[in-house]
Amino acid sequence: MNLTPTERLLLANQYAILASLNPDHASHYENLAEILLMGYEGLYDVHLFSTVENVVSREQCNVVFEILNMFRDFPKEISGLNDTEKKKLTFQGFDGHQGPYLYFAKFLIERIGSYPEHKSLKLDNHGERKIESYMKMLDKYKEIKQAKQLWENLTTIDLQQIAAVG
Repeated sequence: MNLTPTERLLLANQYAILASLNPDHASHYENLAEILLMGYEGLYDVHLFSTVENVVSREQCNVVFEILNMFRDFPKEISGLNDTEKKKLTFQGFDGHQGPYLYFAKFLIERIGSYPEHKSLKLDNHGERKIESYMKMLDKYKEIKQAKQLWENLTTIDLQQIAAVG
């Protein structure tokens, strides 16, 4: 990571403030400030930014919104479907190996309270649902919705088609 001298100075000053506010951890913060002031770039990732996650792209965020909105659009009471189809039409979280999708969904649902209908779910479901499965369902859902008028609801046949690709 490359930081400008101004960025290094600003961050070093923040660590100096933390050192004065937290005497028990002062030496740790002083070391971090020195790493920045001296420009020891080889230590940035290890000591300064090791807890900073990679960026979740706008595209990945939009995919999560679209998936959650798709499941929100499915009727709560689904008749005429078998148990397998009903399960496929129920949001089951994300596979933990698709971290950005899982982390953003957890943030939306658990931290800021969006999509309260999923609050009680275990969102980290290893192997339950892969993003690829959701994407296939989303493509079919969009295809079906595009052919309908805005006020038209999904039919049992529509739901069966969506479940079949999931």
